[in-house]
Amino acid sequence: MRDRRRAYTPTEVAHQLGVAPKTVRRWISLGRLKATKLGHRTIRITHAELQTFLAGHRVGVGRPRKGGEKP
Repeated sequence: MRDRRRAYTPTEVAHQLGVAPKTVRRWISLGRLKATKLGHRTIRITHAELQTFLAGHRVGVGRPRKGGEKP
């Protein structure tokens, strides 16, 4: 139950999904991943929003891609 209330930074989400933090911030700015801005530069993604995003998108969870590998 504690995980459901957990909020992640864009960097934490990036590590979990095997993508760059810049990619996560791009998804947020494009409205693909919902996030909450807590201050000037503080952004958090709730566990529930991350699960919603994952349900609707194909992302290689936990497997960082190699240099030239395409999804």
